[in-house]
Amino acid sequence: MKNITLGPKIQNQIVQFCYAHVGHMFAMMHNPKYRGPLFTWIKFPEMMRESCRVQVFISVDCSKNKEAKCGEYAAQTGFVIASTWVATMME
Repeated sequence: MKNITLGPKIQNQIVQFCYAHVGHMFAMMHNPKYRGPLFTWIKFPEMMRESCRVQVFISVDCSKNKEAKCGEYAAQTGFVIASTWVATMME
């Protein structure tokens, strides 16, 4: 199987999407009425990993052969952003 790579332009689009998406969700979760009873900040980065993986295609146009790589990159990026923000908030 051919090793698929993402160019800098699409990587930047994914990073921008992830910052916007994670930022929106981070702000929303500060309001208790938007959180379920099982929500914890410790779970938030993992939630954002999956949410970014699925939602990235709303904003970023990935070619069919790069969809898996785009989703993987978005998942990793969303997780890192969310983890950093939660850790900073907990300090």
